[in-house]
Amino acid sequence: MRLGSAVRHDVAGLVGAFPQWFESDFGFRIGGLPTHQFFKPYALTLDLTRMRILMEPTA
Repeated sequence: MRLGSAVRHDVAGLVGAFPQWFESDFGFRIGGLPTHQFFKPYALTLDLTRMRILMEPTA
């Protein structure tokens, strides 16, 4: 699974045909959902003002 430059192997996620309201009614297309397992080795910041996800690897 890849999100920007973050790459993880053998992690759970959900991908598929979502209902129309879920896939595109938020102003962007949702094609899949990464799980906590993907984000676990990162410090995650959601910058909602600039609509960015910032991920810093943790030691």
